[in-house]
Amino acid sequence: MNQAMEEAASSVWNAIGYTSDPVSEETWADAREQALALAALAEELETAPFAYDDDAWVEISQALAAASENAARAAEAHDADAFYLAGDQILATCEPCHVQYLEPLRPAAP
Repeated sequence: MNQAMEEAASSVWNAIGYTSDPVSEETWADAREQALALAALAEELETAPFAYDDDAWVEISQALAAASENAARAAEAHDADAFYLAGDQILATCEPCHVQYLEPLRPAAP
């Protein structure tokens, strides 16, 4: 699941690039689909076998789903500023989750 989440989040962050060039209809549509896919994964985090019996886990999962849905709405509206803001919101949910849940699972460096 971790790899799928990271790939989906990266796809959203990279969807429209970081340029002032116009974004094509196809790119906006792809950005929306990537954001919706990330939202679906975030919702899946609340189900077995991924769910922790922990209020913080649920709160982070719901915040990630909401931020991803914001990105999808921004893509649908072709609003680059709102899309970038949603990307920041996504990142803001990823970091505390990694610190609290993922980092403790990683083996210590030799």
